[in-house]
Amino acid sequence: MKKIYISADIEGIWGNSNSANTSKNGYLYSEYCTNMMNEVNLVIDLLFQNGVEEVVVNDSHGNMDNLLPSKLDPRAAFVSANGAYKEFGMMEGLDDSFDGALFIGYHSRCNSSGVMAHTIWGTMVRKIVVDGKELGESGINRLLANEFGVPVILASGDSEYGKQVEEELGCVFVETKKTLISVIVPIYNTEKYLARCIESILCQTYTNLEIILVDDGSTDKSGDICDFYARKDNRVKVVHKENGGAAAARNFALNMVTGQYIGFVDSDDTVEKDFFELLYDLICQYDADISMVAYREIEMGEKIAKPKDKSLIVMNQKQAVKELLFDRKIQNYVWNKLYKRKLFQGVYFPIGVIYEDISVMYDLIRKIEKLVYLPESKYNYYIRKDSIVNTNSHQKRVDELDSVIKRYKDAKRDFPELEQENAYALVMWMIRVYSYTVKENDPNDTFIKEQYELFQSESQKYLCYILTNLKPFKRMILLAMLWDLEKGKEVVRMDGELHE
Repeated sequence: MKKIYISADIEGIWGNSNSANTSKNGYLYSEYCTNMMNEVNLVIDLLFQNGVEEVVVNDSHGNMDNLLPSKLDPRAAFVSANGAYKEFGMMEGLDDSFDGALFIGYHSRCNSSGVMAHTIWGTMVRKIVVDGKELGESGINRLLANEFGVPVILASGDSEYGKQVEEELGCVFVETKKTLISVIVPIYNTEKYLARCIESILCQTYTNLEIILVDDGSTDKSGDICDFYARKDNRVKVVHKENGGAAAARNFALNMVTGQYIGFVDSDDTVEKDFFELLYDLICQYDADISMVAYREIEMGEKIAKPKDKSLIVMNQKQAVKELLFDRKIQNYVWNKLYKRKLFQGVYFPIGVIYEDISVMYDLIRKIEKLVYLPESKYNYYIRKDSIVNTNSHQKRVDELDSVIKRYKDAKRDFPELEQENAYALVMWMIRVYSYTVKENDPNDTFIKEQYELFQSESQKYLCYILTNLKPFKRMILLAMLWDLEKGKEVVRMDGELHE
């Protein structure tokens, strides 16, 4: 090949990750353009080293005036915009005299999770379909190249774009960067455990991370520890804010993320070194919206739980909702999972409650098409007696019940075909909450009695189904609850035995 055409975009260039900096008013625009210039010149040099005699470069981003002719390799010709309209846009200057075309710094199409993914003119064009197949800028430009009989021989960009290269182009692909994962860590007075947590994230085999540490008004040295790691590693971002709780801290970070995927780690927990790489690979391999792994509970340094089944499971939306309702394979925690960023559009954690994960997990699951679960313990959950979830027992039960009832009503609206299973799950949660109040010697707690009408109606509506599926002890608790809440008598002792 003697004559090569290069179409150069900016979003897929190495080091470029934020769309805010791809326009001339962007804070790092000049640096982004420098990255683009360097990458294009590298490709030009390699082409000439390998026998190419003529190279033509077209600036294909925005107004198409980002490359500086004065800094371009002088051996290459340059298609300048000069403020003029380009008839063929990103492919201006192409004709049938070329032996091959290269797409440098390209990106994935709209509605995908690649770095700065879009399809022509930012968000103005959401979808382009040709002959029944959705195409991004690569596919569209390849069609034009085909009209001139010019093959696309190489493309470069982020890892997500690489998948689309296989679909749309079928040419050689050069990966410039992996998709960015934003990791959110809410922090409040965990100085004893914080360094251990942060180190486990920094040591990940998947290195393209944005680590957002939210110091939620800590009164110990947690804030200082955060600042230390921000100075140590440029992937770490620190926010110091007034105390507002874990939900407020997570919400604050959600407004900061720039990654295409989002993960959560609690500040007193740790993750195995391949945690994020495994989650990312699972999402990519199965084209899932959420990936998750198992977790192990650790108390006083002792591992006390391991999954028995190691079989990978892929679930559709309805299957995932059912598992979530019963808190089985999908638990109501956000921290052992990886999410596509788009799922959090319009979804935030409820402020001022302890069990903020319950409603959020449902809101996320109801938006997915596919979830993949690998029951390998890669998240280490440390049980602390002084943690929020292990203190303030009464408020914890109130929040848990309120969240479950809200979820029940939402699922009844969204999935009427699951009404029977939904009612069953509600009753199971009520039994669980009631059992705790019995242990705490307050079986007639007002917050249970306030929800009795709903509980009674759903229990009796599906009583035959529920009693058939309940284990004997829980069956006894259910019948005891129906009697107890109606008559106002204590009928269950702490050992679970019935009495008058």
